[in-house]
Amino acid sequence: MSATANIDSGLPFHASAEQNEFMSAIDRLRPLSMQHELDLPQLIVCGKQSSGKSSVLEAISHVPFPTGRETTTRFATELVLRNASCESISASIIPAAGTSIADLETLREFDPHVQRLSDFSRILEEASEHLEKLAGSGRLSSHRLRIELSGPQQPHLTLIDMPGLIANATPGIEHFDIQASRKVMNEYMRQPKSIILAVMPASEDLNDHEVFQLAADADPDRVRTLGILTKPDRIEDENLALRIRIIQNETLPLTLGWHVLRNLGPGAERRSADDRDHEEAAFFADPRSGWSTVPLTKKGVATLRARLRNILFRSIVETVPTLAREIELKTQDLEQHLAMLGPSRIDRNEQLTSLDNIAREMSTLIDQACKGTYDEQFFTSALTNGGNNA
Repeated sequence: MSATANIDSGLPFHASAEQNEFMSAIDRLRPLSMQHELDLPQLIVCGKQSSGKSSVLEAISHVPFPTGRETTTRFATELVLRNASCESISASIIPAAGTSIADLETLREFDPHVQRLSDFSRILEEASEHLEKLAGSGRLSSHRLRIELSGPQQPHLTLIDMPGLIANATPGIEHFDIQASRKVMNEYMRQPKSIILAVMPASEDLNDHEVFQLAADADPDRVRTLGILTKPDRIEDENLALRIRIIQNETLPLTLGWHVLRNLGPGAERRSADDRDHEEAAFFADPRSGWSTVPLTKKGVATLRARLRNILFRSIVETVPTLAREIELKTQDLEQHLAMLGPSRIDRNEQLTSLDNIAREMSTLIDQACKGTYDEQFFTSALTNGGNNA
């Protein structure tokens, strides 16, 4: 992660068209990454339920995320944001590695008919219902929902929203669910190219927050963890100085540093995304809030978008040589497996011809075995391999 070590400059990150295309090329590989286990750089948004994680995603994407315990998702959601002149939205489910053919067919049936960004919540609901067919009601799924959002206000960025950590068993939530939420988050955190966005309310104690304990286990050198504080307007005055020390990277030093965002307040559903950004900027600029002395590079969603783009792009650049070699080796392996299958047999006649050839070869082998001639390559290979050719 050496390429991401020094990202806290005061300048916003502006991507060129070439950089956008570069990041888009990596994103085209993401649907394949789970099945073929490609190690791609990714931003994973982690936190417990009610940590403000949904508000962070909503601030970045300008899409209203459902909030509340009853809307907690049971699967990871890959959010692909693209800057474009027109708004569009699409969704699909990326199968986990080792998914059976039958389950693959079930996943391919997921085809929500969406046209507007306002359909976002409906996509999550339909995906939950669809994945419950495989995982069971209320169970965490190893498959990933992928939502692609394009629009004039979108940054060129991809994030993965992790299911929130469950702190305690409640009606409808069992001990198994608590352990499963930790297991899924831990698996993503331990991937070497995962950049951990650890979300925590400013009103809570850093030492008691499980997401940072998990992050420390997965990233002991703290080189790929970015801390995000939410709800800065809900802390007591006597705790403000302690929280500012956290943001200044003094309490728990992280290579990628810290950032603070203000969540929407009461009546937020009646406000636009622009109103949200303006209210946040006014809050942080107001000396009475106590946060006006914090550098702009460490507060507010505008600079957070720039930081995340910078981190992700630098990580991608660092990864490309190794990734190219990895893809080349996997391609060679797949080509060898395809060659072993022989030519394609698309229509019925080709399939019947192939079966006829197999039957003829089998007949020849049986005939030679009965006569003891053993002229075919099959017998030579069997003798060479000690009889393990069968």
